[in-house]
Amino acid sequence: MTITKLTQDVLIGELIEFLPEVENLLRGCGLDRLEEMGIKEIVVQKLSVRGLFRLMEVSGEKQEEVWRKIQELYNKRLEDS
Repeated sequence: MTITKLTQDVLIGELIEFLPEVENLLRGCGLDRLEEMGIKEIVVQKLSVRGLFRLMEVSGEKQEEVWRKIQELYNKRLEDS
């Protein structure tokens, strides 16, 4: 799978499939809570990164930090391809 344009509207499931290491970054933004509730596998197929940030009320500063790291991983993946 290839993500042609990376935005915060990308579905979490697609992003994790393309960049598995992103899952650890998103755990600190509430993905771990979805897993504890037993709904992660369902929700990640429908929820965007932006949606997770809103749902879990992630602070703007934390959003920027996590998004910057995701972009760095994405760019590195593209360079390595």
